[in-house]
Amino acid sequence: MLGHLLEDKITPKQEQYRKLSEVWKELLPAEITEHCRIEGWGAGLLEVKVDSSSHMYEMQLCSSMLVEELQQRCPRLNIRKIKYVLA
Repeated sequence: MLGHLLEDKITPKQEQYRKLSEVWKELLPAEITEHCRIEGWGAGLLEVKVDSSSHMYEMQLCSSMLVEELQQRCPRLNIRKIKYVLA
């Protein structure tokens, strides 16, 4: 029973997160990714924790471009908006 749970629920979610994480790192320069991390996603919303207000502002400026790229590269996640939260 546990094996089926892993195959059906957990493994696909891990694979989606791995893909999202890879794309996120490709889209942003390393000096930005050092200051933010993906907290989770669901219902079209990607939540990202950012360690300073200045980095949050930078992220907000490129938010629409990030959403477009994530929609193209990770369409199954259906991300429509990014919410930034100070860590």
